[in-house]
Amino acid sequence: MTDTAHKVAVIVSRELRVDLDRCTPDAVLESLGADKPAIAGIVVDIEDELNAAICSDATFEAIRTIADLIAIANVAAPRAIAA
Repeated sequence: MTDTAHKVAVIVSRELRVDLDRCTPDAVLESLGADKPAIAGIVVDIEDELNAAICSDATFEAIRTIADLIAIANVAAPRAIAA
């Protein structure tokens, strides 16, 4: 598992209060107990921890699995740091 994949899995595990070993890339978020608000919270946590802007509305609607979260985290645009 890549560093980004591990970070995403840890965030999902923490946010949904499920064992980390259940947070595999092919895990369906809904089967882990995630609803839309929980997925939104996970996305915000990923953005914060990776300091990146990763989600448009269209992207958000396409998130179904942990692999989806990993994929968008891997192509995330770094946020500008305010001077």
